Amino acid sequence: MPRLRAPRRLLVAGLAVAGTAALPASALAEAEPQIAPLTLTRAADGRAVIHAAVTISPSPGRNEVTVTARVYRGENEHGHPSGLVQELRRRFEVPDGPRTTRRLRFRLSRAATRVLVRAGAFTGDHGDRYRQVTPRELYAVTVRHVRDRTGDGTAEETQIASADGWVGRTGRATAALHGAVLTIENRTDRSVAIASTPLNCMYDGGEEGSHVSELIGTLAPGASISAYIEDNASLFTAGTTALEIQKTINDWMKRQGAQLNRGIEIAGWVGWAADAFFKATLTGWVTASCALTESLFGVLAVDRDTHDWAAAVYRVQGGDPTIVRKAEADSGAFSLGWPPAGFRTTVAIAPR
Repeated sequence: MPRLRAPRRLLVAGLAVAGTAALPASALAEAEPQIAPLTLTRAADGRAVIHAAVTISPSPGRNEVTVTARVYRGENEHGHPSGLVQELRRRFEVPDGPRTTRRLRFRLSRAATRVLVRAGAFTGDHGDRYRQVTPRELYAVTVRHVRDRTGDGTAEETQIASADGWVGRTGRATAALHGAVLTIENRTDRSVAIASTPLNCMYDGGEEGSHVSELIGTLAPGASISAYIEDNASLFTAGTTALEIQKTINDWMKRQGAQLNRGIEIAGWVGWAADAFFKATLTGWVTASCALTESLFGVLAVDRDTHDWAAAVYRVQGGDPTIVRKAEADSGAFSLGWPPAGFRTTVAIAPR
């Protein structure tokens, strides 16, 4: 999808130095998995092969890595990958020691190969990603690196990196002005399952290295999960209407809430929570360019045992970069808070 940036993002470019200085930049760059630019070839039998070089920075304790390759049929009108054709995974552990690079090959199915061939992935003309959906946007690789220093899940850290066929993901190199490494920390004494979703004008699925919807998993007390996310300020990407965002929140909470609660029905609170978000976050805009609307994503946290929950909508403020909470609703046990002072891209799950 087009990437032409809007003037509203450029006005805050001067704040970039101040914003990034507030983050532990060197630590984030070293900790995050790095993905070299992906390459695509054909095997002897004609099937497509995705080649990915992944660099991991291990730490003492268990280091478990999952690398996932995905091929999509296309993108929807809001720029998100849609129509998953194939998903392949590789899992391995890395011993403590120096940074290490693994070179992986993902041999695709004939169906996935046909999608890429028909899109022109092997013609040499990859199109203009600023004006159209291109074949390089149809395949992506995501890396999840779980560090467990104690071996029992406490203080566990999960770092996520993604890249599509256009960009690699090397530390914070692609984070300039428009994105940030978002960290969600569990500061409660309970295990909390989380899920996130793009709501409006956010890159996802590896585009520009961003993958909002990969922030999913269970956080033990003291654990955290991090991923690079980026707002989409393109003049040519369609934003969503207020009603579409309300429906997205509603559907997402029902789907993810049911999964996180192991099938327990939570429709009772979904209705009023979504309505609260709708009233607090939206001003009734109609469908417009992403250059004219806010970049929003949602986070849902659920205690698997007690079924207490919290949900919030956040806005990505490009340029700083800063995460701003727009609205929050919870069952009273814990909340999804504001980013703490000095950590502009950290969200804390904290007790009430």
